[in-house]
Amino acid sequence: MPENKRQYLQPIPSRFELTVLYLLLGAHIVLGSDAAILSGWLPFVAISFWMIALWFVFRAALALIQFRVVCQRLSRWIEAISIVAVIVILHTTTIGLSARVYLSERHLREWAQLAQSSKKMWTGRGIPCGMFTIQTMVSKDGVTWMETVSGSRLFQFEFSDVGSEYAGLAYCERGRPPKLPPAYGQSYYHHLYGPWWLWLDSQ
Repeated sequence: MPENKRQYLQPIPSRFELTVLYLLLGAHIVLGSDAAILSGWLPFVAISFWMIALWFVFRAALALIQFRVVCQRLSRWIEAISIVAVIVILHTTTIGLSARVYLSERHLREWAQLAQSSKKMWTGRGIPCGMFTIQTMVSKDGVTWMETVSGSRLFQFEFSDVGSEYAGLAYCERGRPPKLPPAYGQSYYHHLYGPWWLWLDSQ
């Protein structure tokens, strides 16, 4: 059997396979840590999930057949499983979004307070704000909504049954934010931490 084929039939994930997993992890960190996913990216998310699942089943089957070899090189399996676990967590929880907000909080808070003091709608600016780009900000009664994603169809695992056109963050220091102004549709919220909320708007 050729050496390169023999390598991929070993029960231990190869360095090439781990590199591909790390590249997928980077893409999923970017996609899974925003308020929602644009519909155009959903095929990539679905296909990559299936690829990872099939790869994992294949590798697990080889590992069961040659369990002794696996025990000798367990570190690579731990590394691979950790990458897959992080990708799943990013898309099934708001941990990634919360971390992104936390790392950008100083800039986000400054813009939120500026919007509240100006008492007007900021739109179409594409404002770079920490690790986010804010398309629109709306402030009313001490609450600021920051639109970070917009499209004909957005998807967020926390609200998988909600068809949304706008998504982003809401800054509210006094509990759950109220419904958005009439120009928007039904508002859905998920608390991240402190005054920060994930917000989706369904038209």
